[in-house]
Amino acid sequence: MNKIFLTVDTECHDIRKENQYIWGKKNGREYGIGRILELGKQYEIPVNFFVDFAEERRYGREYIQRIIDKIKQYNQPIFLHLHPNFISGDESRTFLWEYDKEEQEFLLQEGIGIYTEIMGKSPAAFRAGRYGVDKNTYDLIDELMPDIVELSYTGGYDKMCHIQCEFVNTVNHYSKYKSLKIMPNSNYVALDFFGKRKTVGIDTSEMSLIEFKEFLEEADGKDFVLTMHSWNFIDRYFWSETHVGNHRTNERLFRGMVDLAKKYCYSFASIEGYDFDAEGADSDIKYNACDTVGKKIRSLFLNFWRFQQMAKVSKKYLIIYGFFYSCVIIVVIGAGIKALS
Repeated sequence: MNKIFLTVDTECHDIRKENQYIWGKKNGREYGIGRILELGKQYEIPVNFFVDFAEERRYGREYIQRIIDKIKQYNQPIFLHLHPNFISGDESRTFLWEYDKEEQEFLLQEGIGIYTEIMGKSPAAFRAGRYGVDKNTYDLIDELMPDIVELSYTGGYDKMCHIQCEFVNTVNHYSKYKSLKIMPNSNYVALDFFGKRKTVGIDTSEMSLIEFKEFLEEADGKDFVLTMHSWNFIDRYFWSETHVGNHRTNERLFRGMVDLAKKYCYSFASIEGYDFDAEGADSDIKYNACDTVGKKIRSLFLNFWRFQQMAKVSKKYLIIYGFFYSCVIIVVIGAGIKALS
């Protein structure tokens, strides 16, 4: 109990932007996985890296080896992450559940083979790209990687993960399916208005500190997963293929979360070697960040902030927030003109 599994999905969706996704190198400094590794060392905490080994099929062995070598310098654990389109070549199917069982078996075997060849051992934990698993995936993982710790399941993301809460009977705590030890990607209800709910992951770039504090209180010592990506500390723009910088907001948020976790007597743990069977299932963690009228109002501001952060990396959100602020400016100017007339 009282364990947090910090996981880092390490992936590059466009090799032209490798520096923006993986390294974040600028003026002799690194804000990508190098910065994550340095902070892990500074806080003396394990960081569980889920590297997309499928990218080896498109970007080459040298690309993957550079990432592995960097992580190994800090003696942090490395596990299997897999975006199937890098093996299949089919960009219209980026979830494993979009492939039939035979196709999934081939994709998983390829991913396991790449990992085993590079790492010299079988993977101890697995997470599918975009959490895109279904029952076929679980049956195949049980056959191909028995007893593995599986971290693809995430409740409330039905468009991405096709494993339902009822199937594994959990939202945020341990579960099992055949030989699989299921450790869910922890999440919470971040928006709850008129029957419409928005679920957000316990993520170092998406969750506010006040929400994280309340989640820790709700968790009450139960283990959970804290997620991030290789680019969390890299400041980047969707319209630039070269710009990088230090994402200070995300780094401050990360530091605040680590400090809060320690204040609540949590320690960070490696997935590798952790005895999930001995821990067993416990009561679930169900946190709704807007379960009172006051918190509902608060959630509007927090979600406004949360999605505004995406405007730099998403054209859609830039347009939405650009339109919003244009309207605000027009209203303010209009009110000023009216007051002067």
